[in-house]
Amino acid sequence: MIKFKKIRYKNFLSTGNIPIEVELHSNFKSFRVEEQKISFNEDALFQLDLLSKEEPNLLSSCVGGYQSRPNLQEDDTFSELIKRVDHLLKNCGYLKYKKMKCVRMWTTICGKNSEVKPHRHEGHISGIYYLQGNGNNESGNLVFETEKNFAPTQCDCFLFESKMGHFVRTNLMDFTKVSLNFDLVFEQ
Repeated sequence: MIKFKKIRYKNFLSTGNIPIEVELHSNFKSFRVEEQKISFNEDALFQLDLLSKEEPNLLSSCVGGYQSRPNLQEDDTFSELIKRVDHLLKNCGYLKYKKMKCVRMWTTICGKNSEVKPHRHEGHISGIYYLQGNGNNESGNLVFETEKNFAPTQCDCFLFESKMGHFVRTNLMDFTKVSLNFDLVFEQ
């Protein structure tokens, strides 16, 4: 089970005995959740390593890195993340919906000198979950069109409106960032 670890933001929420905190940005319609899930990360990284060796690189917005097929949500290893996001959204009060569906999930692997070009997603809410990230500005910050930018660390999860433009700066370090990216739609 994926559990949220740190209490770091303003609006405290609780789901049973698992504390969750979320920050909603007024001019940046997204929120950031910091989670710790080592066993999930280890399983996911193992599966993605195999995937990147066995399946073609479907680069679309990523330059110099790897992007997988966009249906990873069908794999039990990765579907746990979507279940946890659904649980968070239902309990934070940010969205009211009957049903959530993940319509796309893929991985992006960015080693040295790779970057992700400016783009937008399809759906209502999109997310980027970092399986590997070191928090260093030189390893390629995630930048939103609002000019907010973040140096992701392992287990950071960013949720934002799908139509919000964003990109990842060039990774200048000998460090590989790995993320799971997903697009969600909601039935009201």
